[in-house]
Amino acid sequence: MNFHFAIIPILCSVLLPIAYSHEDNEQFLECNKTFNCGLIQEIGYPFWSIARPRYCGHGGLEFELICEDNQFPVINIKDQRFRVLNMTQPGIISIAPVDIWQNPCPQQFHNLSLTHHLFDFGTTIRNLSVFYGCPLLETDIPEENRFTCAAIYGNDIYAYYLDESLLRMHSSDLVDCNTSIILPVNQNELVQLLSGNDTIDDAWNKGFNVMYHKDIISCIACRNSGGVCGSNNTTLEFLCFCRDNPHPQFCQAPENTKQIIQDSDSPLPIFGEAFISVLTTEEISNFKNFWKHNIFHVASDFPYLEKEPKPKCLASSLPQLWYPFWNDDRPEVCKEEGFRLTKCEEPHPVINISGREFRVIHVNQVAYTMTIARDDLWGNICLDNPINITLGNPLSFSHTVRNLSFFYHCNATAMEITSFSPPIHIFECSQSQESISFYADEVLVRDNYQVFNESCRTSIQVQVNQSAFTEMIQSIEGPSKLQVGFDVIYNYIYDMLCSKCNSVGANCSSLSAQYPVCKPAGFRILENANYS
Repeated sequence: MNFHFAIIPILCSVLLPIAYSHEDNEQFLECNKTFNCGLIQEIGYPFWSIARPRYCGHGGLEFELICEDNQFPVINIKDQRFRVLNMTQPGIISIAPVDIWQNPCPQQFHNLSLTHHLFDFGTTIRNLSVFYGCPLLETDIPEENRFTCAAIYGNDIYAYYLDESLLRMHSSDLVDCNTSIILPVNQNELVQLLSGNDTIDDAWNKGFNVMYHKDIISCIACRNSGGVCGSNNTTLEFLCFCRDNPHPQFCQAPENTKQIIQDSDSPLPIFGEAFISVLTTEEISNFKNFWKHNIFHVASDFPYLEKEPKPKCLASSLPQLWYPFWNDDRPEVCKEEGFRLTKCEEPHPVINISGREFRVIHVNQVAYTMTIARDDLWGNICLDNPINITLGNPLSFSHTVRNLSFFYHCNATAMEITSFSPPIHIFECSQSQESISFYADEVLVRDNYQVFNESCRTSIQVQVNQSAFTEMIQSIEGPSKLQVGFDVIYNYIYDMLCSKCNSVGANCSSLSAQYPVCKPAGFRILENANYS
């Protein structure tokens, strides 16, 4: 995906109604049909179904939708059947396993997995461990966390569900259970479940969010050019089906339109061609003027028609990034405070947040999240001056982030380090046997806060994602460096772009919260366009 290909449709989109004729390409006509099943309506690319040919979606079996009983959409991911509950946000679907729908006691037990090059668990997912075939335990696991599966085991055999904190405290109590599974649940549903406002059945039925990342930005460009999104049945590569023929990226503008642009002293960026392919000559002239003077001032490093793109600040570990990220080579109009990248020649560029440097490990520009890691801990976990970090607006921690407390220069004798359960995780920062450094989770710190505080010179909280948190807590030895990151969210694009749009006298509207549309006064726009 090209940096320059992606920025344009998000910042300024002009969508016009599509008119059909008998000469239109058959694939173009077929793929304008959407998937509709029960409450799930108007679903397009990358999904396909029996009534919507495979080439109208990403042709992989994972994106096939099946409408059961004419009201329940079902999707198969890695031989697991999921009921589709919600598809209102671009790039995100909410699903629930069919085998435990309205029944927390399935006949077969297995953990859930995803095809990770196509799907990822949402950023708000937490893990819930469910133990089946357990005796009545004499433990302080809350009674609300227990339920029965009488049809399978009888009335005297129980099941328990625990979040990560409870599991660490009570894993030894559950050794006599027959089996266990790990189920993902959304963070807000976990809160409702553990507070007693919901039952385990509610948690099952509300499902969890999954992100899919197949050609979303490419599809936006195709739709803006008047085409519909699809794929090659053989190679599965993205195609834009247009009235004449399929095209690799977007529908081509008529030759007279291209000439108008090429004759201009300020040609449009390459995606301008996608936009203006459905405009009249007068509208093209108006749009060019609007673009030039109000939105981008036609930045000099944008790729123009018939020219190769020139991507900037591309690290080997990251995709090509677009707005709001920038580096010093970008023009002023493309710069957004707080998103400057430096050290782009390294595998992981650096971003400065609230005066501290972080390595950028991964960016998901569909979900508006990035995975970052503290630069000061990257090469050496032993800090001369440990300090806590803060995030300034517009960033916020993802719900997947967990805190580990790092304690430095602690009196080993005063602490009686062998007395803690679960044990603390010691890492080497001192030559003295009497001084230790270690990290611990929230539960251990809560129960021993006074001892830790009185015995240690300083402490900080270090943020990691849930997967790294679990691995570090289960590790016997602490790391010498911390090259794991945590997710932060920058989902404020709508407000930011609309502010810029409105400031130049244009009108900002939205087909969805993630895809604002900036339109100059007098432009027609299809408000109910299918953003698929």
